[in-house]
Amino acid sequence: WIGSQKGIIKFDGKNFTHYTEKEGLSANIVYAMSKDGNGNIWISTNYGGINKFDGKNFTHFNLAQGLSNNKVRSILEDSNGNIWLSTEGGGINKLNEGGFSYLPHNEVLANNRVRPKKKNKNGNIWFGTNGGGVSRFNGTSFTTFGTEHGLAHNKIRAMKADTKGNLWIGTEGGGISR
Repeated sequence: WIGSQKGIIKFDGKNFTHYTEKEGLSANIVYAMSKDGNGNIWISTNYGGINKFDGKNFTHFNLAQGLSNNKVRSILEDSNGNIWLSTEGGGINKLNEGGFSYLPHNEVLANNRVRPKKKNKNGNIWFGTNGGGVSRFNGTSFTTFGTEHGLAHNKIRAMKADTKGNLWIGTEGGGISR
């Protein structure tokens, strides 16, 4: 699967199939994609909320269904099957069978503009923000880390966990922290 500014593309090893708004995608500019444990493809879009694609049909989730912001930056499924969404200005959303839960930034994060999100081998979920550092969710509570804890910069652009469990954090203007 490939996400682009002109929809999504599936490559089956021989052929490419292109899906756009015409085929049911909510918006053509794609920010992130993730495959869940049931084989569904989750697609986040620019102001189109998120889409769940089951291989045949698209299901849309946006403000009308309880999403806090339609500009979703990243998608992650946890070990319980919950879908975590980070948004550009709407904090964090968690989707499960009961619907959306909104986690306001003033309760769990230092900033409402959440960008990358990463799960490490310990099962912690890490959220990077645009000016509020990083926050770790350990399954029950959030802990926030910033420059006062040694982080190179509080604007987070990328995160990657290595095979040893170290979390590498790319920042805007501050380089990389580990």
